[in-house]
Amino acid sequence: MTKLLVISEYINRMERYQKGDEIEVDPLHAEFLMNDAPGCFKVKGLEAPPAHKAILTPDYKKMTVPQLKIELAARGLPQVGKKAELVKRLEDYEK
Repeated sequence: MTKLLVISEYINRMERYQKGDEIEVDPLHAEFLMNDAPGCFKVKGLEAPPAHKAILTPDYKKMTVPQLKIELAARGLPQVGKKAELVKRLEDYEK
């Protein structure tokens, strides 16, 4: 499950979230929400102090494509391409 923080109100035919809500959804639904409404959601728990950044950097090569896309969306990076391209984009961002 992925935890998202609602940054601004989101409404569609099936769901409604208020600013400040914290929701827990499966990774595919999180990806849908972040693609459907860019800037409305933020993956909770990605912020880390710079001193701990190297320790907390995940092994992107072990992640699934939907997980990689969530990480990319949280950083405002493009989410298209093959898995190797997604991994490289995230690794380059971390440098």
